[in-house]
Amino acid sequence: KIPDLDGILNGTIHIEGKSPHVGIQIEGAVTQGTFRRQKFDNVILDVAMQDRNWTINTLEARIGDEGVFIVRGGLSPEGILVVDVAARDFDASIVPDLAFQDFPLSGPLQLAAQITGPINNPEAAMSIEIQPGSLGGTPFDNFHSLVLLKDHQILIEQMSINKGEYQLSAYGRIPLSAIEKAPDGRSESMDVSVRLDYADLGILPVITPAVTQASGPTAGDLHI
Repeated sequence: KIPDLDGILNGTIHIEGKSPHVGIQIEGAVTQGTFRRQKFDNVILDVAMQDRNWTINTLEARIGDEGVFIVRGGLSPEGILVVDVAARDFDASIVPDLAFQDFPLSGPLQLAAQITGPINNPEAAMSIEIQPGSLGGTPFDNFHSLVLLKDHQILIEQMSINKGEYQLSAYGRIPLSAIEKAPDGRSESMDVSVRLDYADLGILPVITPAVTQASGPTAGDLHI
């Protein structure tokens, strides 16, 4: 059971053949679904397995009036993933829910991602855009990021947040262990630079609700 996930699954499971050449076909739909604060309906599922090769023919979910989430791909007997994920006009509030965090984020989210490689150490390339949106109750015009997951590290190739004429951008590296400590308690340090050359103190209210108003030019980098 996945925590906080609920719903009604109706469908069929067809099994044929004999070991080691067993074939499985799973087709169904989920209704009245919920995941934490999210409600979803009309989830279509079509998954097959043949000779230990798993294939996601269709995994499509609709949230709200226009939100669409689609997954297609597969998993080889050797544990190699090839999965494509796309989302259009999805409510960005699902991002903290998926991360089991409670920071308030909202806005229509566009996402494209490809996940490949061994299931225990996959690589991923992901593009995310939210336009417009709000973070911590403070609105922004546009958020865009291009991130990679490789060797248990998040590589921020490009990330920017805009509010009017103000922009803040960042790049760098965040080890997954810096977010979640390893079982032995060790954690690695992140290495992130925030560019301020095209920013203004007016961007601060977007970053933190502790600042309600600020102005003045900025320059240089902030290294974290």
